[in-house]
Amino acid sequence: LSLKSIFWLLTSILSFLLLLLSTIRLQGQHINTMVKRNATPNGEISIVQWNCQNLYTNLDHFKKYLHQNKHDVLCLQSIGRRPNDLPVIEGFYYPPYYCVGKHRKVAVATYVSVDQSVSRLPSPAPSADHLVITVQIKTSNKHVNITNVYYPEGVKNPAQTEWIRDLEVGQAECVIVGDFNAHHAD
Repeated sequence: LSLKSIFWLLTSILSFLLLLLSTIRLQGQHINTMVKRNATPNGEISIVQWNCQNLYTNLDHFKKYLHQNKHDVLCLQSIGRRPNDLPVIEGFYYPPYYCVGKHRKVAVATYVSVDQSVSRLPSPAPSADHLVITVQIKTSNKHVNITNVYYPEGVKNPAQTEWIRDLEVGQAECVIVGDFNAHHAD
């Protein structure tokens, strides 16, 4: 199998697994949620992944959703705003961890609940092919690395996954979420 085929297979499996998780409809957009068991003192860490395609379009609905549902980490992609325009989200550290892409606009942002102990880990350098942020949630008994990824639409080589080798894993459990813009190649 070629590297491109392997990448397509892995992203397809990841997408399928995310679909098996609880999916919530927000004004025509999907918000994927997952619960990582045994990660915090209460036994769970809740992660939301959302390709928001311009956060401000649905910000009021998203904040209402967050008020009704408790989450520890928000992984957002396709935000489309400058860093100083990122919203404050009640109960989350501000500013969030973010990575700037084309036109100096934020492509990925990771908000972490103020109830969590967090640090940003070194992430692979952003490129035209991918933008990556990794944070580590520290609990009383383990660490969980959460990597938020965005592959811009129209990337010529979506199979380029060398950045995965650059992730600092150590003894932590790892979760990789994001928008890979992986399309089936016929």
